[in-house]
Amino acid sequence: MAPDRTPRRRREHAPARRPHRIAVTLTDTELDEFRAAAAREGMAIAAWLGRTGLNEARRHAGPPVRPD
Repeated sequence: MAPDRTPRRRREHAPARRPHRIAVTLTDTELDEFRAAAAREGMAIAAWLGRTGLNEARRHAGPPVRPD
């Protein structure tokens, strides 16, 4: 395992594909914080960011609204 990777814990595949991607730019300090948080939970950084971001979005915005 490369030193810049956290241990990965695989979750079950989602029932549908996830075709959307988001790119972010981080400082070294921010990346270190994300690495540490993901490592504490035994997750890959991207998985941790996705789960945490979605949890925060749901907490602040409520359920999604789809246009008709």
